[in-house]
Amino acid sequence: MMKNEELIREYRETSKLMKELAASGNLEERNLYVPRMTELSNQIDWGYRKGDLVERKTGRGWEEDVIQEVRGSEIHFRTMILPPAMIRRPIKNQKTIIEMTFEQISLFS
Repeated sequence: MMKNEELIREYRETSKLMKELAASGNLEERNLYVPRMTELSNQIDWGYRKGDLVERKTGRGWEEDVIQEVRGSEIHFRTMILPPAMIRRPIKNQKTIIEMTFEQISLFS
């Protein structure tokens, strides 16, 4: 059995290959890799657990949300289900625009 790191490496390499095939218009060959990608994605422990606070990709950027359930490669939120590629750990110590503005103002006070 492959280690989790090996599974992730193969997943990333296969994903890159699939993107290249799609970009070149070779969709039939790209689609041959879909079953393996699904298999890999379901075998990988992505490290996310129910109740984790994460950021999920939206049309406007990233928004914090809490995971409701994890089923293989499906991460369930209250309003949607996303793949692990669209989720990341929250960036700690990230200042908001308002906090940075107040800091900037206080420099000139």
